[in-house]
Amino acid sequence: MSANAILSLSRWVDRLGLLGFWAGSVGLAAMMLHITADVAGRFLLNAPITGTLEIVSTYYMIAVSFLPLGFIQSRRYHIEVELFTQHLSGRSLAVVEAFAALLGLAIFLGIAVSGAFTAWANTVAGEAVDATLFDITVWPTRWFLVFGCAAAALAAFAAFLDRGYYVLHGHPPAEAGAAAVPHRALA
Repeated sequence: MSANAILSLSRWVDRLGLLGFWAGSVGLAAMMLHITADVAGRFLLNAPITGTLEIVSTYYMIAVSFLPLGFIQSRRYHIEVELFTQHLSGRSLAVVEAFAALLGLAIFLGIAVSGAFTAWANTVAGEAVDATLFDITVWPTRWFLVFGCAAAALAAFAAFLDRGYYVLHGHPPAEAGAAAVPHRALA
C-alpha cells in the first residue's frame, strides 16, 4: 500500500474518531446537566427526575465509555507500558508496535462483531428498561459499543499499516512526501 493511501486512511479514521470523541463529549455534558437537574429537583423541589439512574447508566455512561474509543486509538492515547520497549528504536520498535496494533485490531474487531450480534438481537426485540412510571428504550445504545470498537479497530488497522510501512521502508509514510496525521494533540 502506498504512503499516500496509508495517510489518507489515517486521516479518515482520525475524523471518524473525532466524531466519536465529540459524541461522547456531548453525552458527558448531557449527563452532567441531567444529574444536576435531578439533584436540584430532588433537594429544592422535592421532585427528582424519574428515570435518571436508568438513563445515565444505559445511555450516557455507554456513550462516554465507548464512542471515543476510535479517537483514543487513533491518537495513541491508550496507556503504554514501555518496560521491554524503552530501549528499542527504529525498525525494532516499529515491529513491536505493528504487532500491538494487529493484536488491538483483532480484539476490537472481535468485540465489535460480537457486540453487533447482541445489538441486532436487542434491536429486533426492542429492548427497554423499566423506569418506574414508563419504559426507556435502550436498544440504540447497544450500537454505541459497536461503533466505538469498530472505529478503534479501523484505527488499529491504520496504525498497523503505518508501522508496517516503517518496517519495510525504514521511515514513516509521512516522510514519503505527504503530511502526517496529528498524534497526541486535539484537532
